[in-house]
Amino acid sequence: KDYRRRFVKEKEEALGRDGEQSEGKLHDCGQYGPVVTTLRVSLDQVRRDNPIAAYYLFLAACVDQKDIPLDFLETSSSYERDEAISTLNSYRLITRRPAESKED
Repeated sequence: KDYRRRFVKEKEEALGRDGEQSEGKLHDCGQYGPVVTTLRVSLDQVRRDNPIAAYYLFLAACVDQKDIPLDFLETSSSYERDEAISTLNSYRLITRRPAESKED
């Protein structure tokens, strides 16, 4: 229920921003509206649940989409790193390799 409430709120805010930018013009939100809204809500939730996981996700976006060594993901403990990776995995934002030595 909380996710749905945030999804609706985010969508309304996005439509409001679009309306401000294109006032008086016809504007089609297109098929990407729900996808972008869902991703944004998920990223906000990841930030709240585990800030290190959010940092890893944004770091990975700047580095490469595949074969990121676990050693590259710095943290004060392996437990924090494992928790951050677990958070990202629970949102299906990463792909674990069978060897578990790299993340995508």
